[in-house]
Amino acid sequence: MTQRQTQYLIFFLYLKRLQKNSEIPSPLKLEFYIAILIALKYKNKFFIRPNYKVDHVGKPYSHAPGNYGDIDVYSDMIYWLVEVTLIRNKAQQLNNETSSVIRHLNSDEEFKDHSNKYLSLIAPIIHVDTKDYFDRLAGKKRRVKDIFNLILAFSLI
Repeated sequence: MTQRQTQYLIFFLYLKRLQKNSEIPSPLKLEFYIAILIALKYKNKFFIRPNYKVDHVGKPYSHAPGNYGDIDVYSDMIYWLVEVTLIRNKAQQLNNETSSVIRHLNSDEEFKDHSNKYLSLIAPIIHVDTKDYFDRLAGKKRRVKDIFNLILAFSLI
């Protein structure tokens, strides 16, 4: 499955389920579906840990608590932080989904020794300024041989 096909599938599933289930707030629903999609795609290659809160049957009811990323995907050597948002506003994306997600990537004590770290931001629309922020940061980190290998921002539309 290509990246574009995966994006369309995520978006289609999101829209279809959004109409049927109003118990789970939309932003949390998207996190839930992305976590499921990652688990289906990678199966046993990685541990997948969504940080949202769930009830006794596994239905999400709250976002990840402060200072945690949305979804941790990891193995012995790799740590991949997946941040999911429905924020479309450029100013809100820049304020809420840039430096804070970098902080989440760096501050998690559990993954501080992982040599390969990755970060993905998934949103319905990634504004050019937000993409430029991550592109420049990724380029700068590669030049100084920092711990980041890849930072990607995906638009769902």
